[in-house]
Amino acid sequence: MTGEENLAVQGKAAQSSVYGSRDAYKAIDGSRSPTSSPANGSCSHTAWGLNPWWRLALPKTHKVFSIKITNRDAFQQRLNGDSLGNTKLTFKE
Repeated sequence: MTGEENLAVQGKAAQSSVYGSRDAYKAIDGSRSPTSSPANGSCSHTAWGLNPWWRLALPKTHKVFSIKITNRDAFQQRLNGDSLGNTKLTFKE
């Protein structure tokens, strides 16, 4: 395969809870808009709680060479220290 393909849109997203209308699907809808507003946002958001999680299940096995995460336009620090597999995430403002 050449180029980049967004495999996430083929999968099924889930998360530990939902804040407002910001369900897990919004993270894989294909939009890279960084806003989380209910009207036009494209970010998922969990409710407050211990050990929140977000998960993506792909329908088949793929070799993945890169992962791109677009954080929302506010509160970037909330993802600092989280992990993706065994890799800690660090975001710059």
